[in-house]
Amino acid sequence: MDNKSGLLPKWLILSTTLHLIFIISQIYMQYIKTDFKVALFSSFLCVIKLIGIKRMGSVFFYVVVALATAIHSILFILFGVRKIVNLNWCLFEVILGILTLGWMIFLYPYYLMQEDINHKKND
Repeated sequence: MDNKSGLLPKWLILSTTLHLIFIISQIYMQYIKTDFKVALFSSFLCVIKLIGIKRMGSVFFYVVVALATAIHSILFILFGVRKIVNLNWCLFEVILGILTLGWMIFLYPYYLMQEDINHKKND
């Protein structure tokens, strides 16, 4: 399956870039208590998403990006409940994660349909 153009990959790149900028700003702001392990793990998930976005045409990478986004959101809900991270950071991550997952679930049939069409053309 070819890489897809459209708004979803652009949204994923934009939201992941915003995540990384927000993570870096949280680390360097002296008045906000940020656990370095949380920032490192969050950065790792962002890198996984950026790698997956490059190969968005593959269903496997589509699922990897969706799982990384879901894990990210679930962990930040737990971090927010346990007061490990700042509430603003928690809300930012969870809202972007929910928007991204919703959009990915909505567009998933489109990606599957395109893969089926490509397999039929190759046969």
